[in-house]
Amino acid sequence: MKKQCAAVVAAMTLSAVAQADEGDWSVYGGVDYVIHEISVTRTGPTPSDPPGALPAKERLDGDSNGVRLRAGLWLSEDFAVEVQTSVSSDGVDGPDTGEIESYYGLFINPRAQVYDWLDVVFPVGFTSVDASVYDPSNGGVVSTSNSGVAYGLNIQLRLGELLVDEDSLLAGLGVGAGFMVYNSSDNVNVRGYNAGVQFGLEF
Repeated sequence: MKKQCAAVVAAMTLSAVAQADEGDWSVYGGVDYVIHEISVTRTGPTPSDPPGALPAKERLDGDSNGVRLRAGLWLSEDFAVEVQTSVSSDGVDGPDTGEIESYYGLFINPRAQVYDWLDVVFPVGFTSVDASVYDPSNGGVVSTSNSGVAYGLNIQLRLGELLVDEDSLLAGLGVGAGFMVYNSSDNVNVRGYNAGVQFGLEF
């Protein structure tokens, strides 16, 4: 499954590269504050189960706040390739809490330009996520590692172009917000709501 997901992302990336106009590439970077919702399905007995009880599935949920870094390359006006990682996350410290222990992602970002100053971006890619949630049955932590396809939606306001001349360095400043499904499977589901800033030489 992991190889198939990676192949899909690679094919989309190559397709975007094929559409890039020579000399029109530009780079950008961004930082976002993310509110994560983490759900993990634990299979197995709990201390309260009687001896010999069959393993049961239990869904454990936790929330975590963190910081996400992004860096990307616009291949054309319509497509960008982007890498993401997390640099900070809350720890597991009680009921309904979770933690993103590590996160890496590779995305292709199709973009719709609604206005000259407003973009809607649809990131689709492949992620690797290590996450943990609190286990109320024993006061411990349940951890999981998973890789798979991720997708989302981001709205980007080109704030710099509204405030300064388009030739100014600050014209590359943008602010945005969005939602993403970082990982979704039978055993783990990680979602996130994000808001942050982005800066690039061009949009």
